[in-house]
Amino acid sequence: MSLKVLITAQGFRLDDVQERHIRHQLSSLERRLAHRSEPVAHLVLTHQPQQRLYRANLRVHLGPDGPTLVSRQAAQEADHAARMAVEAVERELERRQANQQGAASFGVPSRREFEPSKR
Repeated sequence: MSLKVLITAQGFRLDDVQERHIRHQLSSLERRLAHRSEPVAHLVLTHQPQQRLYRANLRVHLGPDGPTLVSRQAAQEADHAARMAVEAVERELERRQANQQGAASFGVPSRREFEPSKR
């Protein structure tokens, strides 16, 4: 099923080029979620002029009964913040799928104690 995308800009207006870049970044996420039923991505972009930052809050619901993946990122450009948020959600999705397949944990060293061989 295709990804339903909701983009909200608070405190500023996205121009057409920025919105096209953001939708292109979210399309890479759509390809990863093709096998999920009714995935929804809600991206909220907030501009904070005092800090000269754009904050991206991305929530991806993996289905009606599925979990929600969340990412919060900040950058000096709105599309850059959105790209970082999408990449973080993609990494989280990869970790979740690897865990479901029984693969080794991401970034966690083996907890087995090493026993030297006795000869």
